[in-house]
Amino acid sequence: MIDQGPDSTVRVVIVHDSWDGHTAAIAELIAEGARSVPGAAAELHRANEATREHLRGCGALVMGSPVHQRTMSWPMKRFVDLVCEPAWFYDELVGRVGAVFTTGGGHGDAGGGCELAQLSMLGNLAACGLTLVTFPKNSPGFGRHGMHWGPHFRITGEDMVPRPPEDVAAEGRDAALAHGQNIARAAARLRGMQLASAPGWPTLEVIAQRRARETAAGH
Repeated sequence: MIDQGPDSTVRVVIVHDSWDGHTAAIAELIAEGARSVPGAAAELHRANEATREHLRGCGALVMGSPVHQRTMSWPMKRFVDLVCEPAWFYDELVGRVGAVFTTGGGHGDAGGGCELAQLSMLGNLAACGLTLVTFPKNSPGFGRHGMHWGPHFRITGEDMVPRPPEDVAAEGRDAALAHGQNIARAAARLRGMQLASAPGWPTLEVIAQRRARETAAGH
């Protein structure tokens, strides 16, 4: 069984990077959607402040990023390398739920690179053994914000001028709330289930070697 905390509350942890407040505003809406599911709680952490301790015992991990040069932002990549990588090594997230969302401007109706940015984050979640919650086409707001992998929220108008972070259209709000609800519901249904087979790698010897290196490095 997977240890997800002492009580019945399912924790949805949302890690995001937000330069001008747009990604943070969507993260708040996704958290609101998650909290509307009975028995679910949501917490938000900036990418440069999130730690493995924040992930321990969570039922779901959501990654949200602005699109920077067709991929996730560098603070999100730092989170992947410094936080998710050791969690991957020690199998700390296997069997949990994972999901993504993006924000961005750029040319094109959705904004260039949003799908690649979402896939770059989903690849990390898949490697960590999370069950992925995507954004199916029957979701509220999909017509404007749907990317199949996760919702995307454009932050500029046709004139390429950024809108205020709080200026989220009704369709965008509906999409973010629905995404949060879907994530929380999936996490609640999977709570405590043994989805993966018995651990095979890393072996106890490999774990001991790594812990010795981490201790020597002061980690």
